This record gives sequence, structure tokens and C-alpha cells, in this order.
Amino acid sequence: MKRLLDRSLANNGNSRICLAFFFSARGADTGRSAYWMYRSLTHQLVWRSQECLQKLTTTLFDAKTRRFGKVNFDWNIMELRKFFHSAITQAGLEPIVIYVDALDECNDENVRNIVAAFEHSAAVAIENGADVNICWSSGHYPHIKVSKSLELRMESQNAADIALHVHNALKDRNAKTSDFDLEGKIVRKANGVFL
Repeated sequence: MKRLLDRSLANNGNSRICLAFFFSARGADTGRSAYWMYRSLTHQLVWRSQECLQKLTTTLFDAKTRRFGKVNFDWNIMELRKFFHSAITQAGLEPIVIYVDALDECNDENVRNIVAAFEHSAAVAIENGADVNICWSSGHYPHIKVSKSLELRMESQNAADIALHVHNALKDRNAKTSDFDLEGKIVRKANGVFL
């Protein structure tokens, strides 16, 4: 996913708004939470789009400052989610590409909500004539099904690369693998997964 994002930024960085969030189950809650994903994606969006920044300040921010004054207040997930999905589906905005990595490292209920919200936004964007592309990655749990999408299962594409890697790794160690098909056993046991 990092490579896709880097390539997208290099090739289309000025003509598209590229947004990304990488979930991580290691470390702080900021890497596992839908709240932090929406907060990060919203920040990136308003940073790149003056129109979205204007919309944020004239709707949410002004309403919050009228209610709470000019104090340090928090945004809640519903506000961020509603604003973000409304903003990315508006017509006339630059094309948007969103990368979300490791959805499976977020909790199950949040994953289902995230997928449903993005699926709905993709449909609304099409209706509105907005150009929004969403790319996410996830392990098989929780299983994610999205209508009208392209799905690529990496483990069904990796066998040749894993076999080459295993062959080179064992060759470098001068291991005698031909006697009991060690290479073949390792490749089969990997079941398409590099880890």
C-alpha cells in the first residue's frame, strides 16, 4: 500500500488529492481507531483543498465556537465522518484517491461501519459526478464484501515469488534441499503468505 501511495503521489500528486491512513494494531490507540482515521483523512483533505477547508470552517468550526466559545474542544467521530463523506462526494472537487491500509487491525464493528460508509460515499460520488477512488487493504478477518469493486487476493498471486525467495534463501545457506523437497514444503506451507 505504501508503494501504491508513493507512486500515486509521484505521478498524480498535483492533479489529484491523495489521502492515506495506515491502521496499526501496535502501539497507541491512534493507529487502531476509526476516529483517528477520520481525523487524519479530514486533516489531509482540508490541507489540500481550500474549498473543503472553507466548508469545514463555515459549518462545523463556526457552530462549535458559537456553542463552546474559542476554547480547545474535541471533534467527535460522527461530526468528522459526516463532514468527510459529505466533502469527498461533492461535485467539482479535484479527483480524490484514498488509501486505507490494514483495515483488519481496527475492531470488527468499526471496520463494518467504515466499509459501509465508504461504499455509500462511492455511490453518492458517482451520482454527483465526483471522482473518488478508494483503495484499502485488509486480511480476511473481518471479511469485507463490497459490491461493484475490484478485489485482489495477494496470497493467490505470491506463489512464484515465494518459491524464488525460498530457493535463494536456502541456496545462500548451502542447504541440501533436494533430498526431501524442503523448498516445495516451505512454499506449500506458506500458503501464499510471505510472513
